[in-house]
Amino acid sequence: GTLAAADTWEVNISAKSEKADREQEWKRLVEEHKLGYMALIRNLNNILDNKEIDQSWIKDVLVPQITNEKAICKSLMFPYRFYTAYKNLSVHNPYVVTALGEAFRISAIKNAPKLDGSSAIILDVSDSMTSRISFHSDISLKEVGACFAIALWLVNPYCPVIKFGTFARLENRLNHLDNPFTLIDYLCCNDGCGYGTDIYPAFELLHSEFHTNAYKRIFIISDMQVMGDRGWYTYRDSPDKEYHRYFGDKPCYSFDLGNYHTQLLSPHDHIKYITALNDQVFKFIGLLESNINLVDYINQFNYC
Repeated sequence: GTLAAADTWEVNISAKSEKADREQEWKRLVEEHKLGYMALIRNLNNILDNKEIDQSWIKDVLVPQITNEKAICKSLMFPYRFYTAYKNLSVHNPYVVTALGEAFRISAIKNAPKLDGSSAIILDVSDSMTSRISFHSDISLKEVGACFAIALWLVNPYCPVIKFGTFARLENRLNHLDNPFTLIDYLCCNDGCGYGTDIYPAFELLHSEFHTNAYKRIFIISDMQVMGDRGWYTYRDSPDKEYHRYFGDKPCYSFDLGNYHTQLLSPHDHIKYITALNDQVFKFIGLLESNINLVDYINQFNYC
């Protein structure tokens, strides 16, 4: 009982038993820049739940910290973190929403390792993709996929983006002037794609609209309700034959958000299965395309 309490925001907030005192403490912490960047983003609801702050305070004090490029880069926070912060806002203040969108953009451009060449993105928008990413989240599989698709697109706006369900549609509304969260909403909209899951129209559309030399790799983001044990598409060629007929040995990264035991394509050297989307995806893909031996890469680190 002789040690002095650490001067951290957690200690200072927990010491305030009254709501009014906590409100003032959050305000002071922001004004004195006492919150780390991740703590700032995660506690936006606590900060905004204060009747004494106004639009000028938000604009002049809070927003510059949210959009601080140096802090964003130092935090290494990836775009998905800003989208979840936006989705969890209880007060949708226009300055804060715009600031989070700008932070998303900065994070995508600065924190995501760059991939050589353009990429084609195929996103599943079927009905099953409206399932939640976990029991503890209100964010759907489709939103997660769209979030990563937009992060990729912001780094390389020449990426063709195709949505598919029963049918496929080319998303042509993407504009860099829009807030990234608006762009994610565009991708999540079904747009008449239907609620089944047929990958063939997406392959056909990508092949007919773009020359194969226009992109270096293909990303497929789906919950993988596209093939059953007995094969749902026995009346057509297998997905493997269809893919190779259109794209040959072009690298493909297949993201399985649903963790079903089926996949779009059979494993080949140029087709990689990734069972989730996370902050290490871009780095992982960069390593794969550098032809490095992953075992050698892991063994170069000293874990002791």
